Amino acid sequence: MQLPDSFVNEMNDFFTRHNEVPRDGFYESFDKVPLKGVRFSRSKITCSDKETEFLGDMNEEIKPVSWCSGGYYVNNEPGGRDPLYHAGVYYPQEPSAMLPAQVMAAKPGEIVLDLCAAPGGKACRLGEDMHGKGILVANEISFERSKALLRNIERSGIEGLVILNETPENIAARLPLFFDKILIDAPCSGEGMFRRDKNACKSYMNYGPKVCVPLQESILEAADKCLKEGGSIVYSTCTFCVDEDENQIKRFIERHPKYHVKAHPEIKGVTHAGADSILPGSMRIWPHMSEGDGHFCVHIVK
Repeated sequence: MQLPDSFVNEMNDFFTRHNEVPRDGFYESFDKVPLKGVRFSRSKITCSDKETEFLGDMNEEIKPVSWCSGGYYVNNEPGGRDPLYHAGVYYPQEPSAMLPAQVMAAKPGEIVLDLCAAPGGKACRLGEDMHGKGILVANEISFERSKALLRNIERSGIEGLVILNETPENIAARLPLFFDKILIDAPCSGEGMFRRDKNACKSYMNYGPKVCVPLQESILEAADKCLKEGGSIVYSTCTFCVDEDENQIKRFIERHPKYHVKAHPEIKGVTHAGADSILPGSMRIWPHMSEGDGHFCVHIVK
């Protein structure tokens, strides 16, 4: 794959500065076939034996995603005419994208906001974890994308959920200090999607880090205004860019020192940042070190 020169330069600089992440195999990973996955709905299936039974019916092997309960790798393109898909039994989802909702671990009775929710995979998982108790708000600023969000939420049968088509700033103005937990799967330069989306490289050239960094910053500021004291934010991207990931959160905590990073136990396939890293406690999925697209995730507590 022909990668953008600016991206290659950025990553060469990263690997030079951070010897803990090997360079070998990184660029070659973009020529590999993108991985597919499904996440079974725990509101539709209460027994893992059923998951393996359905995977057999789908002619798939049993290969769990290590960082997501109910997540599995599949070889075939799921959905389409499959009645299990239309019944909301499973949700087709890129394996790395399953991590943030797992990290958030929404609980029944909480008030939770998925701030950039379309197409809805993460919101569905949050709703399943809440068991219809509490309030889940799934917001999508794009009206067209909010239609896909609505379809997927309806298919999932999630209860206690409200869909909004609003700006983060308007939500913050109307619902200050309202939410227990906020998930931000932030709009980003999409470097982790290069091998999956043929238009991602072109989009990167037009909407790279210089465009995304201030947008992410404004979303984080709105989320802070919405979040209760003692609440938490899970921030994730599908980019390798340090300025959109670790440095974005470092700058946010410098502006809001009441926040700290919550470290999570080691998960197979996820690279956990140590004490001497850019942002201790943050997490990454590297495509040459794991079975998933590039992903960044961090859990911060107010």
